[in-house]
Amino acid sequence: MIRRPPTLIRMSDLDVQDVRDLVAAQKQDSDTRNAFVSKIAQTYQGPPPGPERDKELLEHFQAASAWQAAKEDRERRLGLSNDNGASTSRD
Repeated sequence: MIRRPPTLIRMSDLDVQDVRDLVAAQKQDSDTRNAFVSKIAQTYQGPPPGPERDKELLEHFQAASAWQAAKEDRERRLGLSNDNGASTSRD
């Protein structure tokens, strides 16, 4: 077997910073989504159904919907969405 040195991809400092920024943004999106899920789960484990609980659930779902809409708008602007409007990310 012939051994050869590994192929190295040359990256400038700006390229490395872009990768770091992308990873940080993905981590923040994941943390935000997990926070929404935990808030909704805590709400379901809360007091019995009633108008106050319904209002609280509605606020959580509206916040989640706004976050998702902002994310889809950002992906659309960056050209990361399919033609049918569905997101290509697996978040």
